[in-house]
Amino acid sequence: MIGIKISDKKIIERHFEEIKNHLCNSKGLKYKYSVLDNWILGITDNTYNLEKVIKAKPKELKSIIDKVEEVGIDFQTEPPTKDKNNDYEKAQYFLTLYKKFSTRGDNHFVRYNALQLVNELAINVCPYCNRNLVNNTKLIDKSSNNPYVKRTAQLDHFYPEGKYPYLAMSFYNLIPVCGTCNVIKLEQTVGVNPYEIKNTDEQIIFDYSFNNSISEYKVDTIYMSRDYEKNWTVLGLEELYKIHNTYVEDLLHRLRLYNALYRKDLTHYFNKWNERTDNQYESHISKEDFERVIFGNYFLEPDLNKFPLSKLTKDIVSRYR
Repeated sequence: MIGIKISDKKIIERHFEEIKNHLCNSKGLKYKYSVLDNWILGITDNTYNLEKVIKAKPKELKSIIDKVEEVGIDFQTEPPTKDKNNDYEKAQYFLTLYKKFSTRGDNHFVRYNALQLVNELAINVCPYCNRNLVNNTKLIDKSSNNPYVKRTAQLDHFYPEGKYPYLAMSFYNLIPVCGTCNVIKLEQTVGVNPYEIKNTDEQIIFDYSFNNSISEYKVDTIYMSRDYEKNWTVLGLEELYKIHNTYVEDLLHRLRLYNALYRKDLTHYFNKWNERTDNQYESHISKEDFERVIFGNYFLEPDLNKFPLSKLTKDIVSRYR
């Protein structure tokens, strides 16, 4: 629904380098970097190596899947006897890597792990539903009485790790989402990867309609891309958004109460207020901040990852302000 913007591409390079460093330099590992690199080359007919798989962009991930399926090596079926040289064991090792990466307190990924990934992406709200906050929180460890940061976002694998274990550590396959979306999606696939979304209006545009009578508002849509329809259906967003019918009603009331003329008068008042030299009035209120207070939420495309229901707010405000 909303895009994940990567402000610094160095995070992708760091993601790869930390994985490589772990596989090359940690002791006692079942597989070293060179082994997994050669295995990836084998299952992709020498088209992709491990670095390319980890850094692959969303569309490249699909190309990798197509190539693996074309080669047709079976690593889904568990053999009757364990052998570290078979394809199944090597595929499963990517899930082991992910478990180390995502588990708090694991001593294999200390400098960089799932918590740091979410922090660096600087996303506060679930990109799948734009309904729930996914910001980190600080807690106290009961055993040591020391504070620590806990990740509230769950990492969804856009392409499910059960079916595509070799993508379990691929950067663009890791989506920080809320618990609700992660539980609903599970091993299903959706159509649009949040990393690909540049303009949310290309995927979905919200509107409102009436539910049984003109006094009962409900969340509706006036546009949805064919690819995004799968997200909407798999994640059950139509049903989930019913709880926000009153939010739309309140927003429309605000738009009527604070109509364009009234907002112009208020803007004039605040402009005069901002000219005051008194210390308590020195801070400047921008037009965007002023309107955000009026509408009760963020409503500009670059700000949609800051607060829940910002996409719904943007679409209603854009259409009826």
